[in-house]
Amino acid sequence: ADPAGTRKAPVDAVKAIAAKHAAKNWENLVVLGIGGSALGNIALQSALKPTTHNLQPAGERHGPRLFVLDNVDPANFAAVMAQCQPEKTLFNVVSKSGETAETAAQFMIIRDLLAKSVGENASDHIVAVTDAEKGTMRQICDAAGYDTLPVPDGVGGRFSVLSPVGLFSAAMNGVDIDALLDGAHEMETKCRNPELAQNPAAKLATILVHLGKGRSNASGS
Repeated sequence: ADPAGTRKAPVDAVKAIAAKHAAKNWENLVVLGIGGSALGNIALQSALKPTTHNLQPAGERHGPRLFVLDNVDPANFAAVMAQCQPEKTLFNVVSKSGETAETAAQFMIIRDLLAKSVGENASDHIVAVTDAEKGTMRQICDAAGYDTLPVPDGVGGRFSVLSPVGLFSAAMNGVDIDALLDGAHEMETKCRNPELAQNPAAKLATILVHLGKGRSNASGS
């Protein structure tokens, strides 16, 4: 829902930057984030794209291969980067402050890698989703000239998937983000219905409570 009229500006910004980078035909999109900054991207990809997305030929998958690096495990990080030539890869770093340790560590590695591989063109390979006005990441982005998208004020990471945090990777992979948001609004409306039988979230909650009580009773506790 958009009662305050706040939806258009961030969606238009996502579309503009996604269109800019779609024109560059990146082979890979690597998202750097942790927690909600990563899980939302993974959820959208899993829900709206086939599990074979990264295996499909470029002409069939409607966007770059998508990798989400949500921790600093060196084996996993190295394995992904072995498949992603920096020259052919766009990196989407997601951090409101820029001071989340795991994401900052990932970003430092990628910045060094890009500096060595593409030199002065490194800034072309980075899109940051961060605070619109303040924070360490905002300072870095302004100094380096990265493309940026805003993390909305008052939106926690676990609730951020339908903001630029999750919408950018979705748009890059051909998802109709307007339709996605319209669908979310429709479901939100249904989940506000006070009639239990007409509210899918309330029905699910009720079923889970009864299942939990049944298991508890069955165990004799």
